Amino acid sequence: MRLGSSFLFVLACVGCAAQPERSATPVVDVAAPVAASARADGASEDTAWRDADHDRIPDDRDLCPSEPEDQDGFTDDDGCPDLDNDGDGVADANDHCPDEAENRDGFEDEDGCPETSKTLAKRAFKEALAASDRGDFAEARRLFEEAYRILPGDVVFFHLAATALAQRDHDAACRYYKQWRASPTAQTKPRGISALDACP
Repeated sequence: MRLGSSFLFVLACVGCAAQPERSATPVVDVAAPVAASARADGASEDTAWRDADHDRIPDDRDLCPSEPEDQDGFTDDDGCPDLDNDGDGVADANDHCPDEAENRDGFEDEDGCPETSKTLAKRAFKEALAASDRGDFAEARRLFEEAYRILPGDVVFFHLAATALAQRDHDAACRYYKQWRASPTAQTKPRGISALDACP
């Protein structure tokens, strides 16, 4: 009887060794990591930074995702190209003053720059000389006066005196000539109008 019991015990132990030891903790399969994790808004990480126009502004913040921002220092964060920063109708590519609007006064409007008083006076003076050359002294006098009104300068008095003299308006010619001669800078100019030197 003892031999039989021992034999059965050995067989039982051999059977135990043949079976793998079971753990009390269940085995959990770990899935491989997903290539692109999903975001809360439904977009994947690989589409989170999309920049279709390659202007370094992500499409979700780009108001013009198919047109690249021109990065010129003027509202560069909206993603839209600003082809005419100052809105004066002259494209920045041709605008000499892209951040200052042209004043559309009919004088050099294509350069995109607002004309200064000096520029406007210079224009009137130049047009006055042209009018004088063609013998239109009334127009020349008007333009010389406009040039002086925009930007006073003693040289205009000299031309006004000459123009008034050409119109045979001796009193006005003398008045302008005396104003010119009274200017400190005019005294050094080696020019004069002999017909007006005797003005009272």
